[in-house]
Amino acid sequence: MEKILIIGSNGFIGSHLSAYLKEKGFDIYGCGTAAESLLNIKYFQVDSLNPDYSQILKQVECSAIINCSGAANVPDSFKTPESDFILNTANVMKQLEAMRKAGSAFSDCTYLNISSAAVYGNPAELPIKEDAKLSPVSPYGFHKLCAEAICNEYRTLFNINASSLRVFSAYGSGLRKQIFYDIARKALHDSEIHVFGTGNETRDYIHIKDVCHAIYLLISSKKTLPPEINIANGVQISVKTIVNEIKEALNCNKKIVFSEHNRTGDPLYWQADITVLQQFGYKQTVSLKDGVKEYIEWLKKAEK
Repeated sequence: MEKILIIGSNGFIGSHLSAYLKEKGFDIYGCGTAAESLLNIKYFQVDSLNPDYSQILKQVECSAIINCSGAANVPDSFKTPESDFILNTANVMKQLEAMRKAGSAFSDCTYLNISSAAVYGNPAELPIKEDAKLSPVSPYGFHKLCAEAICNEYRTLFNINASSLRVFSAYGSGLRKQIFYDIARKALHDSEIHVFGTGNETRDYIHIKDVCHAIYLLISSKKTLPPEINIANGVQISVKTIVNEIKEALNCNKKIVFSEHNRTGDPLYWQADITVLQQFGYKQTVSLKDGVKEYIEWLKKAEK
């Protein structure tokens, strides 16, 4: 049974991925800052500011290490950029350095770093290919880009099989931030639904089950993985569409009020080119309508 180490296994992506890969028959090891795992898996606790990954690798010889750890809050990255750098960049280097020091035991190990579409900023053209110009518009985006550079450093100079997965707008049960959570809670509790922007801004949304499926396809592949891979569905969906889907799922008739102003650090339009991901057999399995319905069902239970 192949062993997989998931760093940040209690987080949104990490917890879903741990459960998904465990169901697929992998032997899952988790790692995080909490005292214990949310799932029934073998688990290591680390210090968030000074994690010792070398000690973990001495105990777990795995076929893949997937880094799902880090901060994932663009507004907060403007408030505390140093903390964001430590969590999203410095810790990636510590993980790769632990692999380098472990030597031949990890020469065939795949390292996947969960990066973000934030590295693209406002792209010059859509859909966005992996070789597009990178122009982050937030500290979070810059730090994710720095982490990608470190992955490429260790890939080029130390022959570590490191790749960065540029996840676009992931959503699903358990996510307590970003647009789905914000809009749904306003629809449930506020007299009006206030939304940043014009409503015409777009994102490329992907359900967490499809994120997990994409990662499963990558770690199961016998192909050499490229340095960067877009994780998305290749579809441009407006904020207005998301708001209307959430209202429909909640049977809500509340008024929508758009601010006509965008938040600092938020790109305007995103749509991924997923040609590379499709070469590994990826196809969308969760439609937006079904994904929104599932999310609303989870949120209603969580709000009780």
